[in-house]
Amino acid sequence: MRSEDFTMELLCCEETILNEIEHKEFKRKDVALTYYLCMMSSEKIDWEKVNKEIIRRWSFSGLEYIKKEAYKNYKPKRNINIYNRTINQL
Repeated sequence: MRSEDFTMELLCCEETILNEIEHKEFKRKDVALTYYLCMMSSEKIDWEKVNKEIIRRWSFSGLEYIKKEAYKNYKPKRNINIYNRTINQL
């Protein structure tokens, strides 16, 4: 079986990332990975709420760092350029 034959997805994305933001043992790099997994998820996520919590903990520059790290690995599910549209919404 090839990796292209199946997909994996993080469940309870919003709950997971908010939990990581709340607990001090999770660093920005950890949250960036979860942010990326949330972006790839089909679940509906309240990005405004998530981003506000990130800013509350780390500041606006922390949010920018997390988004930048998350986008390093981001590959859209369709072969289109959605970077500008998506980053403004997240």
